[in-house]
Amino acid sequence: MSEDLTLGSVRGQVDDDAIVINIELTNSSDRTLHAYRDARRVLYDPATGILRVGLTDRGSDATGNASSFVLPDLTSVDPHGSTTIEVRLPRVLTQIGGVTAQGAPVIERVPIDEATEVAVDVGWSDTPFYADARPSRPEAAHPAAQLRAWERGLATGRAPLTRPAAG
Repeated sequence: MSEDLTLGSVRGQVDDDAIVINIELTNSSDRTLHAYRDARRVLYDPATGILRVGLTDRGSDATGNASSFVLPDLTSVDPHGSTTIEVRLPRVLTQIGGVTAQGAPVIERVPIDEATEVAVDVGWSDTPFYADARPSRPEAAHPAAQLRAWERGLATGRAPLTRPAAG
């Protein structure tokens, strides 16, 4: 089952206002599969030029207040079929990069549009996801923990990040 969902193709392009990533999800199994359709984590390594986009909650350390947690958008892929999803990211990420000596947050702007390659990880399962409001174990109460338990596989792919021809 670990290879039932694969990425048929990944295409990434820097547009005027966003980075657009098209991901073809291909289902080789005899049943409908369900996958993330939005980015949950975006990491950029300027040293390698790789933009890693995670459509998964694997590696998430979310264990805080469940009321502030946003459930992901999911999509389905028919048996022996494929579907293409589009992920749009801003060209520049704004993030907190620490605090000053006085305790004020340091705001960083990260130009992820400088990346030369995009690597994508897509979490999926063979059953639809339904958040359980009555978990049997307290440590599984957070929706992120439920999503991590729900995932059955991770499809990965890479592609160059292209730019439109200069006009």
